Amino acid sequence: MVKSALLMRVAVDSESSRRWGQRVTLGALFACGLAGVGVADDRFYVMPSGQRVRVAKSANEYGLVLRSCDDAEACAKRLSTEGHGTLESFKWAPHARVKLLRVAETSATRKVAIRRDPAIQDVRPIYRFEGSDAPAVSTGTIAAKLLPNIPDADREQLWKDHGIAKVEPIIGQPRVYQLTPVGEDDDEVLLAEVLSGDARVQWAQPNFRRAVDTRQITPA
Repeated sequence: MVKSALLMRVAVDSESSRRWGQRVTLGALFACGLAGVGVADDRFYVMPSGQRVRVAKSANEYGLVLRSCDDAEACAKRLSTEGHGTLESFKWAPHARVKLLRVAETSATRKVAIRRDPAIQDVRPIYRFEGSDAPAVSTGTIAAKLLPNIPDADREQLWKDHGIAKVEPIIGQPRVYQLTPVGEDDDEVLLAEVLSGDARVQWAQPNFRRAVDTRQITPA
């Protein structure tokens, strides 16, 4: 069994049955361009080996999480009427609650306005890894593994030092935690990059939603 070149995943979220995976490990990437996609400031996804992979934040797309799949059509009409772009399903997950919203440009003001729609649970940035046109949807959280034998007091200080509001151990993954920053709109990609350089941290990576395509391979 092999996983596709889009993502090798450790944890799968509630959309797994609809072909969505929620990260922790980066796999190989397709070599594709980013035609038609605006790019904001570059960030870096730091591998456990220390290798830095460039990721670009989209300047004209959002990832929306709807409260219900049934809300999609009405929500799309409202957003379009209010000048907030075009709502689309991801082609590999047409029935998922996670949708792609194409806008003229992203902004704090637009994000606040979009969040007011009653059908929308969350509005998150879209990222793409260098060399790939596959979107990665922010979840606002980070997965981080600490070094062995970090005392409890040092671990608590680590969370304070980096402005972590919520810490959840990941079941079955020793010393791995899901971290939520204090600010709702904090840039978890930049924070993960900073955390990865902390002497108490083995690795830290943004907890993206990306498509998972698992296929059976028959040996020759």
